Amino acid sequence: MLESAFYYFPPLLELALFFELGGPVLILISIVGLIMWVLVFERFVFLLTVSANLRHSVIHRWKSIESPSSWTAHQLKNCWLSEYSQQLNSHLILIRTCIAVSPLLGLLGTVTGMIEVFDVMSSSGLGDTRAMADGISKATIPTMAGMVISLSGYMVITFIQQKITSDKQALYEQLSY
Repeated sequence: MLESAFYYFPPLLELALFFELGGPVLILISIVGLIMWVLVFERFVFLLTVSANLRHSVIHRWKSIESPSSWTAHQLKNCWLSEYSQQLNSHLILIRTCIAVSPLLGLLGTVTGMIEVFDVMSSSGLGDTRAMADGISKATIPTMAGMVISLSGYMVITFIQQKITSDKQALYEQLSY
């Protein structure tokens, strides 16, 4: 079954070899990366679709107030802005956590790979360079994967935060009039 999948989809074989080469920590890094990217995708979909509807709803509620200069109206406006901001910032803490954890998991992969190198050196001396190279590979691949996930997530979260800030500012300005 698995052989036919590798035959019809060769990149799957390369991916399996990559995970085997990187060691078990690479699987954990991939799970964290997958969680992060699912949440990032959800935020993009939210910002492009749902957030506009929420903004229009808040604006419509604000325009239906009879005396927008009253204290009650300003408290309602602040409440609506706070709810809008809370919905925009949903899942950002979890995304930031995935960004922060990825390099640490890469470091864990580095340590486990180097332990393997030292184990080979202690059991066979410096003569088994192939086994030492496998250990060094298991040390560097998770580090690279953790950094790639972290850096790509950092770039995306920066864009999302800028979009959130501009959306909140636009709503605040529309409710000021």
